Amino acid sequence: MDSAALFRHVPTIFVTVCLLAYVTYNFVRGGVHARGRGWKSKEEAPKTYYFTQGILILIAFGQIGSIVFYLFR
Repeated sequence: MDSAALFRHVPTIFVTVCLLAYVTYNFVRGGVHARGRGWKSKEEAPKTYYFTQGILILIAFGQIGSIVFYLFR
């Protein structure tokens, strides 16, 4: 593994950590920010909450997978 190749993925790693931090924040607070409606709890907007959590987790794991793929191919 080349350190230059790893350094090239620093922005992706940063974005992934930010996404997972936001998912954790939403999980701990029990809600999500809905555009145009503000902060809504999981009980007030369950579809929005689960959709947002699922999409953000999917994107984060996709980014992790792409880093692993490019580093070890």
